[in-house]
Amino acid sequence: MHRGAIVSGSTMPGGQLLDALVLGRGRPVFLVVMAILVLLASRSAMGVLEDESNASMKSADEVQRGVHEAFVRDFGSDEMIVATLTHPGLPGPDGLAMLADITRRIAALEGVRRATSMCNVMQVVHGPGGAEPAPLLPDPLPSGQHGASLVDSALDANPHLTGLLISADRHTAAIMAELEDREGDDGYRARIVEGLRALQS
Repeated sequence: MHRGAIVSGSTMPGGQLLDALVLGRGRPVFLVVMAILVLLASRSAMGVLEDESNASMKSADEVQRGVHEAFVRDFGSDEMIVATLTHPGLPGPDGLAMLADITRRIAALEGVRRATSMCNVMQVVHGPGGAEPAPLLPDPLPSGQHGASLVDSALDANPHLTGLLISADRHTAAIMAELEDREGDDGYRARIVEGLRALQS
């Protein structure tokens, strides 16, 4: 067996030139050219602006767009941001007090139409005239074991809220922030997110 340099056996047109650039003496030149191309592409990419609008996500079909516009007109925006609170005191009075405070502060953010959590959500109960809405939890919530029992009973009677507004272990609660529909204002969502982050401090 003869030892020697590895020789490419390429017979394709231009193959010998490619071998010389990639494997031969031209390799340093090839790498320099590739580095220059990468730098030029990176410089161009840095000038790309972030599109904060979600207009491109809307259907181009006129019928579907009309259905969505009718929904927004009747019910408001269908956009929502979900925040969570994990607290060892949930679902006790201390944890619920913090949850209620955060819910009110989220609802006060510019661009938020409504904020819903376990503290202000409504449930359906039997009333004199049939089914009617009522708060899930009394306000103010009684202290001590009586208040804890009321919370447990309310959650047990509304199992659909588990996984939606409260975790299965009942130590993490969700706050659902419904956004306003602001036509032409593409930056308010980012401002809401910044406002939510500010609540963490």
